[in-house]
Amino acid sequence: MSTFYRPGQFVRFVYGVIAVITLGVVLFFREPIGRTLWHAEGNLFWVLSIFSLRCLLGGIYSILTISYLDFFGVRPFILSIRRQFDKQPGLFTKGPYAYCCHPRYLFFGLAGFSEPVMFYGNIEFLLISAIYVTMAIPLEKGNLRKDLGDIYDIYRLNVPKVFPRCSPWEYKPQEPSGSDG
Repeated sequence: MSTFYRPGQFVRFVYGVIAVITLGVVLFFREPIGRTLWHAEGNLFWVLSIFSLRCLLGGIYSILTISYLDFFGVRPFILSIRRQFDKQPGLFTKGPYAYCCHPRYLFFGLAGFSEPVMFYGNIEFLLISAIYVTMAIPLEKGNLRKDLGDIYDIYRLNVPKVFPRCSPWEYKPQEPSGSDG
């Protein structure tokens, strides 16, 4: 069944815009606060730098695989302005989402905690972000459950929240069982 624009879609769009702008400003103007907690040197510096960059790219990839226009609420907002109907959202279980429900939190967290130079202010920011994510996951779960229904419960039972599975999960709908009697 197609649905027309819901007010929550506008809220998600505005929240996404404000969050991106705010985070961008914070990251652009941040300065090292406090003493250095660690400063890797030599090969370890490069290993941590490459690992952190790959995790950052993994987080971006996680957003792009589910369509960043949907992720930030842009597509539903644009469709509502055009007075077009939006298809019912579906469960996305490809790429990193076959391994964990929230790969962007995993990737961005690892990117932050693996920086080769860490100040106390950075740790404070990362810990506050971790608290935010801990509170956001149940809220996101409730929204996804409401939007997707029973299929999301099946996904949650088979795919861990943040720490990934060893092998990808693939949804296989159950065939109705009957007797050939």
